[in-house]
Amino acid sequence: MLAQIFTAREYDAHPFWVTRLNVVASEIARAGGVPVIIDAGANVGYSALYLAEHFPDAVILAVEPDPACVRLIERNCTHHPRIRPVHAALWSHGHGVDLSAGDEGSWANRVSDGGATPSVTLDALLDGIAGAVPFIVKLDIEGAESEVCQASPEAIASFACIMIEPHDWMLPGSGGLAPLYDAVAGKKMDTLIRDETLMLFDCAVLEAHSHTQVHL
Repeated sequence: MLAQIFTAREYDAHPFWVTRLNVVASEIARAGGVPVIIDAGANVGYSALYLAEHFPDAVILAVEPDPACVRLIERNCTHHPRIRPVHAALWSHGHGVDLSAGDEGSWANRVSDGGATPSVTLDALLDGIAGAVPFIVKLDIEGAESEVCQASPEAIASFACIMIEPHDWMLPGSGGLAPLYDAVAGKKMDTLIRDETLMLFDCAVLEAHSHTQVHL
């Protein structure tokens, strides 16, 4: 996971999008809002650290259902007050889920409906921060992306950037990204494929801030 993020730089986008996104975040902050990054499937916090480094105006919610991983997020991110660990699984409701250990390590843990592990919705996360403005959402949640996007289509479509790891290879025939495509249907989106991650950029949001020159 460390090499995937910092060596392979899986969440790197073209400088055009990174620069424009930072313009968006800066203008949100100047207007008194809080640009929010939701890092769902944060594991031990490496992705949150990476996002904090590249988007310094944003608050990052590092959402992770595994309590052992949450403790590591707290330790790894202790010097980054803009990173806020959230012990929960991102899901379609807040009534709890069952956490199943992955065969290949904690990064492969999966959740299913019903259980004692805390769960939270996209809307609840945003409602928990005064002045929150959806900025970036990163979903690496081992197949739960379908459940999340189906339950919160308006919330998922409100982010300027969506980073998602598809898991149809793991769940063939599930159409795991269909709810995401439904949510953003009709929106003008730029698409970037970076290793295992699909990145979608809302062109309308980025164009609204196009008066600021972007140097490539």
